[in-house]
Amino acid sequence: QFFPVFERAAALDVPVYIHPTPPHPAVHEAYFKDYPALAGAPLGFTIEALTHTFRLIVSGLFDKLPRLRIIVGHLGETAPFLLWRTENALGDRIKMPRAFSDYYREHFWLTTSGAFSDAALTCSITELGVERILFSVDWPYESNSAAVDFLKRQALGPNDLEKVAHANAARVLRL
Repeated sequence: QFFPVFERAAALDVPVYIHPTPPHPAVHEAYFKDYPALAGAPLGFTIEALTHTFRLIVSGLFDKLPRLRIIVGHLGETAPFLLWRTENALGDRIKMPRAFSDYYREHFWLTTSGAFSDAALTCSITELGVERILFSVDWPYESNSAAVDFLKRQALGPNDLEKVAHANAARVLRL
């Protein structure tokens, strides 16, 4: 039902930002009824956003709209960590013209918002490349100074730091 939104974004050559949301009521009932503290940012948001982005790939959307670009916060909601396993487990279950991870690496950019983990950033850069990482804060849920401190402590060379800090965003957002 949202194909026209993605189609228009591709035609305008602008990215779509996928933001987490509370889990579907059935998911909430099955997974979080007895553990409501996990339903939001700790796990529920991740499940919803990750599932949505992976479904976009297997739906064939990017074959229909090869110029479509997607931005996902929170370093992809664990996607970089799961790319190999997802691709390997899909095997012959779903026929796609390209490898699952190729779609992710070509069509997705990740922001650092609310995911100030050095290991998660390293994994994201390793899986997608530094050109796919955008600095972002997560105000008011995380402090802006924590986001800046996170970026400053990274073992990135000056060129890569510049890419993450602003050059990547300027490129993908056409600023």
